[in-house]
Amino acid sequence: MRIKNLAFLWIAGGITLFMSACGDEDLMLEEELVAPFYLGYTDTLSLDMATVLADSMVSSGSGRILSGYYEDEQLGKIMAQSYFQLGLNGTLSLSENTVFDSLVLYLTAHEYVYGDTTRLQHLRLHRLTEELSPEEGAYFYNTQTIPYAESIAGEVHFLSNAQGRDSLAIRLSDEWGQSLFEMALNNDPVLQDTEDFQDYLPGFSLVADSTQNTAVVGYTASAEQVYMRLYYHETTEEVQRSTYDFPLTNTSLQFNHIAANRSATRLSVLQDVRNPLADSSTQMQTYAQGGTGIMTKLSIPHLEDFPELGEYMYVTQAELVIQPVVNHAQELPLPDSLILLSANHNNEIIPLLSYGTTSTSTQVWTTLLELDDEYDRENPVSL
Repeated sequence: MRIKNLAFLWIAGGITLFMSACGDEDLMLEEELVAPFYLGYTDTLSLDMATVLADSMVSSGSGRILSGYYEDEQLGKIMAQSYFQLGLNGTLSLSENTVFDSLVLYLTAHEYVYGDTTRLQHLRLHRLTEELSPEEGAYFYNTQTIPYAESIAGEVHFLSNAQGRDSLAIRLSDEWGQSLFEMALNNDPVLQDTEDFQDYLPGFSLVADSTQNTAVVGYTASAEQVYMRLYYHETTEEVQRSTYDFPLTNTSLQFNHIAANRSATRLSVLQDVRNPLADSSTQMQTYAQGGTGIMTKLSIPHLEDFPELGEYMYVTQAELVIQPVVNHAQELPLPDSLILLSANHNNEIIPLLSYGTTSTSTQVWTTLLELDDEYDRENPVSL
């Protein structure tokens, strides 16, 4: 079994504060710092931790097509379904001597895998029946879907862990391929303008078989690595084989619908963003899974008490340390990085925390997870 790049985490945390203190006579700093000056730290500041569920998460423009189905014992039944759009690649001109061969969609594998890749997977491709356009704003969210035709445009059975596999080929219906080919033979205006072509073919949805517990697999969403290729040849004295590619376009609109059924897990009561699940209800563990909107909320209830330590007590550094539960981390690899967000009392996300020297600083607090080579376990994360 190969399970990698899993986007959730069991977390335990703590706060370390570094403090300095000095007497009245030490406040005149124009000349130099005068002793006595004390530096100390405390790691006894408690945290309140809980698991919360966001209403929705932006899932468009991630650069990653996700499709698959996996039953996770801790987080429930996870299904990912992707939506994307194709465009034209110059003019498609065919002579009367050309003959249709096939129409194939190619996807290039991404390193993202969540689940069991030793099981045979089944993916279906459906043509969208409505425009690929956000209802509001410029983004699609993980909870959104676009209607698609019930008929299957193409399908494939495959093993994700097959040796040497770096791409996936889905042969599309020969009937539809022949129809598209004849449109090109007749110089149909649909194949002369990208906007007209996308009215004819709004896009595709890549759908997994939800009756098979396999894996959610990622594919790179770029024009060079996702394309529909038309194969044809000319019947002259020598057969001349040719191709024409319809590349992925509007990558900012490509998005993934990600659904989770947590009814059989300890997270089953997570139904609303306003109702966090305290770690006392989940065996002192919390969870984070980006695609389904699960997050760990950290609260510091006694932080406002620090001024009571004294008028001349200053906090010079604060460090938040979180550490995965070791036994689970060994079974399921951790995500590459974490992002620290800010939330209000209703657990609603407010503008990202940033740091910098000016009010226009846009850097977001993130951290990387590293492996302790000596003890073969993940290091704590510091923010």
